[in-house]
Amino acid sequence: MSMTISKAFLLLSISWAVYVLWIVSYQNGLLTAARDIQKPGGNLPGSELVPARHRYTGVGVLDKQIKIMTGFFWPALDGSRADVSLVFLEITTQVIATWILLTIESLRVGNKGKWYITSVTITGVLMQNLGYGLIVPLWLFLHLTASSTINAATAAPLISSNPLAILTLPLSTILAFFLPNLLMSLSPPHRFSPDNSTKQLYVAICQFGPVLMSVSQFILPIAISATTPGINILSERDKKLKSLKYLRRSYIFAFASTTLSHCVAVGIPLLAYLFPKLFSPVYLPQLQLPNVFVPKSPLPPVQPIPTFVDGVLAFTQWDLLIGSLAVLVWAVTLALQAQRTRHWAFEWLESLLKVAALVCVSGPVGAAVVIIWERDEMVFGLDLRREEEERKSR
Repeated sequence: MSMTISKAFLLLSISWAVYVLWIVSYQNGLLTAARDIQKPGGNLPGSELVPARHRYTGVGVLDKQIKIMTGFFWPALDGSRADVSLVFLEITTQVIATWILLTIESLRVGNKGKWYITSVTITGVLMQNLGYGLIVPLWLFLHLTASSTINAATAAPLISSNPLAILTLPLSTILAFFLPNLLMSLSPPHRFSPDNSTKQLYVAICQFGPVLMSVSQFILPIAISATTPGINILSERDKKLKSLKYLRRSYIFAFASTTLSHCVAVGIPLLAYLFPKLFSPVYLPQLQLPNVFVPKSPLPPVQPIPTFVDGVLAFTQWDLLIGSLAVLVWAVTLALQAQRTRHWAFEWLESLLKVAALVCVSGPVGAAVVIIWERDEMVFGLDLRREEEERKSR
């Protein structure tokens, strides 16, 4: 896959995302329905009449946006629509794994000074509010256009400028993303979620995931440095070894996260298909695999959405499809560029089968994680072996 084709694909993804996520959502009434959630005395969409919480931060503009986001999340959390819940489960970990990949790229030496690549907190906030399928392809396009890590002849640009930030990445992800998502998934009454107002507060906290991640990534490395003197005093070789060691842990964490949720999100519909009598007739149509993951055609004439929840489902399906495929194309492009730079032979059939298998097991972003991991292992491994041979020849 050439760089030109990949960039063209990402630009088309951005254009398509603008259309299906925003133009269609305006035409079918989803955005109008979302704004209605802001009105005082309104209820959240779903099977039960749950009053919408109207105060979170005390900042009017911010609270209005949080109320809209809460309305989008609520149908996936109240148990009224199995299809919405499953596609939300899938997109959550695909987004988190994407976030890990973007954070890793922002920490590489070769991207230092490129604010549009390293400012992942801003990217995350935009992604939360404008769509995963819109912002991620844009970031990936900028990365392919400007990053010096793509055609690097050595591992030097791929080394983390701060290996400790890679070490703390899994823990920061748990604190910033997984813990708030777990709390918002609890059904009231619960010890940690006594009522729906508290549940809505947890949903609001999830909207600050990128900011919480940034704070965690700032505090945790400092805490480790303070308690472990000399941990940052590393030679270039040690920095390379530490970077690779910590990268492996982050990649394992990201792949495990996507694999677990993907197996659940795909496994339940497959179970419903194989053993339909195990499921309620109410939920059985919602659990059909195409109904969960395949969005309806958005081509004109655009039809009004039957319900707000149906609009949320279509929006999320397109958001997931566009964003995750963009990450996969980006990862494949980086791997191919690394192999061409290193003059490695590329087995197309074997690689395509492997990617297809990984997508089936862990989704497109899970496959992308493995591809980037293998790219790093190849580049770092060749450098380390060359350094070892040079040391022996002296």
